[in-house]
Amino acid sequence: MNFSAFTDVGKIRANNEDAFVCEKLENAAFAIVCDGMGGAAGGEIASALACETIQTQITRSFSPKMNGRAIERLLMSALTAANLKINDYALEHSLEGMGTTAVVALIKDNCAYIAYDGDSRAYLIDSGIRQLTTDHTYLNELLRLGKITEEE
Repeated sequence: MNFSAFTDVGKIRANNEDAFVCEKLENAAFAIVCDGMGGAAGGEIASALACETIQTQITRSFSPKMNGRAIERLLMSALTAANLKINDYALEHSLEGMGTTAVVALIKDNCAYIAYDGDSRAYLIDSGIRQLTTDHTYLNELLRLGKITEEE
């Protein structure tokens, strides 16, 4: 399996708040993308902490014998651990409101297991491009509930 990753500051922000990790495991691989919440205090710190924490949780706990359910639990616990680490850091350093989005994909036996939070997305690229995740945003929730239309 080959990895490729690229990050860009974009057109609005002065600093890049993105972080990513790609790593091979025994009979598997995973990738993490985190995007610090732009404008919030410490977004670049939050994304780096999230990537590091998720990576550590996966590399310490992954076993090639894990089934799909165990992998799902591993990914959810890794995201939870990252959230706790960011909250603790924010309290210790007076960075209220710091945060990041996160998306992680672990590939094993030709199956991708995806966990995410926020509006960082996972896509499947084969004969076309298909979005696999749904944004965790207030606007998307309004759309899902039918309170607004796509055009609005």
